[in-house]
Amino acid sequence: LLEKIPLLRWFYFSSKQMLEAIIVNEEDRFRRVVLVQYPRLGMYSIAFVTGESTGELREKIPGRSYTVFIPTTPNPTSGFLYIVPENELTPLTWRVDEAFRMIISAGVILPAEPEAVYSEVTQAPSEDVAADETSKPMETMDSMTVKY
Repeated sequence: LLEKIPLLRWFYFSSKQMLEAIIVNEEDRFRRVVLVQYPRLGMYSIAFVTGESTGELREKIPGRSYTVFIPTTPNPTSGFLYIVPENELTPLTWRVDEAFRMIISAGVILPAEPEAVYSEVTQAPSEDVAADETSKPMETMDSMTVKY
């Protein structure tokens, strides 16, 4: 049926082709799901890290930066490519396919909440532990990588 409706056929097959290339392909083109303040400060968009900036981009942009793709909804085959400094990316624990489902459904289908892990605290941490926690360096995008 989809093959007989020209516009719908194009949308369906191009979306399917892109999603298969991204999700099924073992090259893992979209590495991580992040939030980026876009289109303005205080508003967030779901984005996919496509790589770390290298070559001339690394030379021209101060600090570490990444290329990110911000797809449009409900058709994620179009979107925007930006180079974003690492400190402006907020990593999410979502899988790429979960983020795509949310985008395609215009936010109706949300990723499942991770199961909460509850533990009972029986004593306060020692001063040494508290000092160690505050002296830890801030995590980078590399340390936030989630393997699926």
